[in-house]
Amino acid sequence: NTYSQSGWFALNSGTTAELSDVFFTDINTGFVINEYGSFIWKTTNAGQTWTQYDMGELRHANTLFFVDSQTGWASGYNSTLVKTTNGGVNWFSQSYPGGNANFALFFINSNTGIAAGYGNQVIKTTNGGTLWYSVNSGVNCNFYALSFSDNLTGYGSGGNGVIYKTTNTGETWVQLQSNTSNEIFGLYFVPNTNTGYAATGLGDILKTTNGGSSWSVVNAGIGYDMKTVFFNDINNGFAAGNNGTMLKTTNGGVTWISQSTPISTGIRKVHFENPNLGFAVGAEGMIIKTTSGGFTSLSNEGSFVPKTVTLGQNFPNPFNPVTSIKFGINKEQNVNLQIYDINGKLVSELV
Repeated sequence: NTYSQSGWFALNSGTTAELSDVFFTDINTGFVINEYGSFIWKTTNAGQTWTQYDMGELRHANTLFFVDSQTGWASGYNSTLVKTTNGGVNWFSQSYPGGNANFALFFINSNTGIAAGYGNQVIKTTNGGTLWYSVNSGVNCNFYALSFSDNLTGYGSGGNGVIYKTTNTGETWVQLQSNTSNEIFGLYFVPNTNTGYAATGLGDILKTTNGGSSWSVVNAGIGYDMKTVFFNDINNGFAAGNNGTMLKTTNGGVTWISQSTPISTGIRKVHFENPNLGFAVGAEGMIIKTTSGGFTSLSNEGSFVPKTVTLGQNFPNPFNPVTSIKFGINKEQNVNLQIYDINGKLVSELV
């Protein structure tokens, strides 16, 4: 007999704070921040344990970016931008023009980075943040996300379905037509390609294959916000959001399969280090991890071989958010285990 368990499992973060962002610099070293406080948590053992550090003047951290295990930046609501050069242990403030909140950060290297947020604010540095200057020419929106496909080409998204594009590392921006009027909370372009994905309010997932010139809806709205999107390549990626929703595609968004997670409220950010190893964060201090690309893991229950194929009742039932399903096969073979709703629609592929 064999039983299956969720491909996502909870880590012990040591906090119940609302976590807003997660960033890993390698398979072991990662950071998470909380939206309503001044703390950052760091792991050096792939999430087994976390150490808390104070971020100084930053009181409402919303966005995080590291260029290596030592050097990173964070910003958020209280018009503060901070930097660390010793792996998050100490942080110091950097001044910038505009003074509005930043909700997105992206660095090309240790010197060149972009920050964007409320009030048409887009700022840039070319010396690691010693000096920030405004580059918001042509911008008229509140930015929620930034993503660059190469050193020159980047994109920003925000309220009312707005997407902007730069081809000169943020010096100037041109507005694109996004095919939605919903807020675009998550944005990800696959490096060195013209393929990008966007996660929107009310659940639409958008895709472009021509550098943002046109966008198509590849997953229709599910009634609540999708907050984040991440792709390992042009075909394999994840989108996540409210109500603990985690969706995966392996064919460039043609189909999406729901994955079970321990988060039942909202998922704010998802980050993958490779196709199998990923992390996500959300409300109540939840940090979740997968080592299987979110696919359900299988465990043998003894050496007994049943005479026929069997499928047991899930337990517990009802459940929130994890249940186990036992099944047995009478010979070694490939197994496909799928979940359908009462209308016959495929909602999850467990195995």
